[in-house]
Amino acid sequence: MVAATDLESDGLRGLVVNGVYWGLGMEVPEKADVSIVGEYKASDYGFKGYQKGKKAADFAQ
Repeated sequence: MVAATDLESDGLRGLVVNGVYWGLGMEVPEKADVSIVGEYKASDYGFKGYQKGKKAADFAQ
């Protein structure tokens, strides 16, 4: 689990969901529905995207 693109994997989403159930002390389902609801487009990551003076709201679409 390193980047947002990793969440495109059903297996990793299942691992995260199972971990949340376990962490809350709930029974982990045999097969949880981990399908993506709506559209999910992971953004690329990197270190050269910083723009001085910008706030998160400036990037809202």
